[in-house]
Amino acid sequence: RFFTELEARHQSNIFIDDISDIVEKHTASTFDPYVKYCTNEVYQQRTLQKLLATNPSFKEVLSRIESHEDCRNLPMISFLILPMQRVTRLPLLMDTICQKTPKDSPKYEVCKRALKEVSKLVRLCNEGARKMERTEMMYTINSQLEFKIKVFSCFF
Repeated sequence: RFFTELEARHQSNIFIDDISDIVEKHTASTFDPYVKYCTNEVYQQRTLQKLLATNPSFKEVLSRIESHEDCRNLPMISFLILPMQRVTRLPLLMDTICQKTPKDSPKYEVCKRALKEVSKLVRLCNEGARKMERTEMMYTINSQLEFKIKVFSCFF
């Protein structure tokens, strides 16, 4: 829906003067999958590394896929990080639009709200990614710890 509206705006006029209304409308509702995806990005990268290290047939098939012209010889990891890269660019885009929008324009307030929403989105993505990274770190530490239990006899 988000991209459909952006495309419709572009089709109506090749010179797009503003997208703030579309960004504001969709950021709070449409971008939740980005937060979930970014939260799991660390896990995805670790899983990919584990598969590459332990599964020769996976590595071979992935190599063939990466060398396909549609992939432009880019490694799988570059595709895994694309959503996070795109989300983090939105505040920069909205900030630039806000700077170019006259402050006395009715579009300026919409632009500021859109900037606030995309900044919140990026913050949620970053917080989710950090939380997952800490969880993975704790899991790794937990699996490395060995607890020795001493049995004590109590006589009553």
